[in-house]
Amino acid sequence: DTNALDAFKRIKRIDIYKQVPVIFVSAVRDYNHRVTCLEHEVDEFFFKPVNLKEFKMKVKFLLKRKIQTDRLLAEYMVTFDYATRDGLTGLYKRNYFLKCLDIEIKKIKRTKKCLSIMMIDIDNFKLINDDVGHLGGDAILSDVGKVISNNIREIDIAARYGGEEFIILLLNTEKLYASIIAQRIQFALLDLSLPSKLLSSIDKLTVSVGIADYPYSSKLPIDLINKADQMLYQAKKTGKNKVCLYDSQI
Repeated sequence: DTNALDAFKRIKRIDIYKQVPVIFVSAVRDYNHRVTCLEHEVDEFFFKPVNLKEFKMKVKFLLKRKIQTDRLLAEYMVTFDYATRDGLTGLYKRNYFLKCLDIEIKKIKRTKKCLSIMMIDIDNFKLINDDVGHLGGDAILSDVGKVISNNIREIDIAARYGGEEFIILLLNTEKLYASIIAQRIQFALLDLSLPSKLLSSIDKLTVSVGIADYPYSSKLPIDLINKADQMLYQAKKTGKNKVCLYDSQI
């Protein structure tokens, strides 16, 4: 139900095919169509009858270029992950998160949508470190990072904010729905197996959560984080293992 150029455009909108080289072969000697295709970044265009030797050389060249591109992309991704990912939890680093938040808020100013920020802090983490040492504490931090990753969407952005504190950017999400996700993370963490050495002090791993949303809680990125942090402090202050939502009416 479409012509070759339209099919090419649709294919190139799919991420895994963006770097795949494409050659057009046409039985119709329409040079204007050839120019149009090349303008849309078709890699090569042949008219029939095709010179087989030239065609094979072009395929060989494009495959060689594709292998080099894949290698460079893989090296870039390794460097990117090293620069943006926390080595312990696998979540993003704080600075990268802040850049993403700034970008997403600028988008929302145009689209009039919303987002939520969720601050998470592991309860009694000092006690955990005292009982099982820093290596044991690191293992728990790593497990918490995995639980967070498994309970948010691919479009959401989670980061280790510092120490035992995490932050999540939930796109197109109001704070009430964000609280449901927070509770889902809390329940998932209850299933984590803790070191036997800890069980005399802590039988379950719990977290406190503070949530604020944009544009309702605040219109500035850093203030939005501060509002979520205030709610996290309130959750800690009022008994831990809680989810507190910022109320702009307060």
